Amino acid sequence: LDHFILLLLEVFRGDSGKTLLLGFIKEKRLHQELLLGIGGVKALLAMGFDPQVCHMNEGHAGFLSLARLEHLVQDLNYDPNVALEVVWRSNIFTTHTPVPAGNEVFDINLVRPYLLPFAQGAGFDIERVISWGIPITDRGHASEMSMTVFGLRMAANYSNGVSKLHGEVARSMWKHLWPQRSVAEIPIRHITNGVHIRSWISARIGVLFDQYLPTRWAENPTAAKFAEAVRSLPDEELWMAHELCRQSLLRRSRRWMQHSLRGGIEGRGGKLSQILQPDI
Repeated sequence: LDHFILLLLEVFRGDSGKTLLLGFIKEKRLHQELLLGIGGVKALLAMGFDPQVCHMNEGHAGFLSLARLEHLVQDLNYDPNVALEVVWRSNIFTTHTPVPAGNEVFDINLVRPYLLPFAQGAGFDIERVISWGIPITDRGHASEMSMTVFGLRMAANYSNGVSKLHGEVARSMWKHLWPQRSVAEIPIRHITNGVHIRSWISARIGVLFDQYLPTRWAENPTAAKFAEAVRSLPDEELWMAHELCRQSLLRRSRRWMQHSLRGGIEGRGGKLSQILQPDI
């Protein structure tokens, strides 16, 4: 996508052309987030699900709050302010990064016509809805709506960073949203990212671990017994399992390349076996 944008910027030479192009890209980005947030909720409802808790992984799905409000007011006859209270208390928001690229903003004049019908359907003034994405100190003169601010506001009961340190950084970064509180009282907690071990490792490695490690090794991998058992794994068996995984990866990659290139690269003077070699 970055290369495509650079190519388009080359085509649209001049400041006016670049402004036009960047505006087009930003609007398409807004379309994506409307589809993810509002469309996502509507799709779940259409399939017969009625989610009681919704998790926003960064602000990209932040507009789901509007879809939930509209659903509670229009379909379940909630009073708008009661619906807002329900959404506040049953949303979860995870912030991932303190850099601007991970904290999407949209021009207020761009989002207003898109959000208007959903705000009206939920029984709220559009300017009030937009204000949920603007820090209190910036209201009245802000030109952009922040999806991170919107997400934090619409998940007043539970927001989190993705590590202990990131929780501290996030509380300091967003303290201006709660000007009456100390940094320690900012309601952004933390979790620590991890993986589901059985899904993360290959089946071959899993079989090897089952043979040599304690019975419940996947449930408590930080235990001292686990570390000791890892050291006892036979090097040659571990390396053999690794090599089998590599061969499997190469086979799958070759099949994918053969399919994606519609007939393969042999007709272009090359061989897959020469491009993907197992000993490199």
